[in-house]
Amino acid sequence: MQKAIQNALAQQKTENQTLIKKVTELQSQMTQQAQVSALQTVEPVRQPRGPPSSLQTEEGLKNYYASEYLKEIGVLNKAKLDADYLVKPFQRPRQQRNNNSARIDRMEEGLNETRDAVSETQDSINQLSNQF
Repeated sequence: MQKAIQNALAQQKTENQTLIKKVTELQSQMTQQAQVSALQTVEPVRQPRGPPSSLQTEEGLKNYYASEYLKEIGVLNKAKLDADYLVKPFQRPRQQRNNNSARIDRMEEGLNETRDAVSETQDSINQLSNQF
């Protein structure tokens, strides 16, 4: 009986040892996969744009550097530049409005036009009926 128990314990011990080996192998594989996936993570690279069109010519670059120098020494400031170079209409930011409020405004305009047309028609009908 003792021998059977010892055999069962020995068998359990070998099974446990093989399970421990498998667990350690799996853990090492998981860490290797994590390292590989960390290495394979690709961040999107932002493509650099070219310089603005005003800086693509030699004259444009000279003007830019001259204006930067004048800003540094205090001759130019943003208010003066804004006064000299007005913002063009297409450069102005659009007024942010809710889409629904714009729809409501258009509907109100349509209603007002319809009301005006109805009142004009009613006035002309009244004038015609007064003539007879």
